[in-house]
Amino acid sequence: MSHLSPDAFCFEQQFEVRDSEIDMFGVVNNSVYLIYLQHTRHSFFKSLGIDLSELGSRSWNPVVTRLDIRYKKPLTSGDSFVVKLAVTQIKRVKFQFLQKVFLQDSAPAVEILEAFVEGTTISPEGKPALPQEFQTLKKYITHQ
Repeated sequence: MSHLSPDAFCFEQQFEVRDSEIDMFGVVNNSVYLIYLQHTRHSFFKSLGIDLSELGSRSWNPVVTRLDIRYKKPLTSGDSFVVKLAVTQIKRVKFQFLQKVFLQDSAPAVEILEAFVEGTTISPEGKPALPQEFQTLKKYITHQ
């Protein structure tokens, strides 16, 4: 999918796998990765001064419209890992991120998964649009 190096991302969030996130097969359940990815995106927005709760209070509702995940290796209980984020596209009514999960402190970097996330916000009028605050994302676009 993407050939970005682990150093080419504009934001990262560190995590550690909790026992409650493990499924009956002893690995992180696939649905849990969605939470890791979402938390990282929300933290990225917050780091830019974009408060998604405040946007919601103004009737701007961010939504994921497409998610493509490629699982490469599993995480297990106690693993430390980092979710990295790159902004890959901003258009009139949509944004796109590349997110990758890497095992923490592994050399060479061990990639756990790769995800392309596309989204928009629904305006107070009920139509896809991006609020002015999202224009900030343009300066973080990484070309693949």
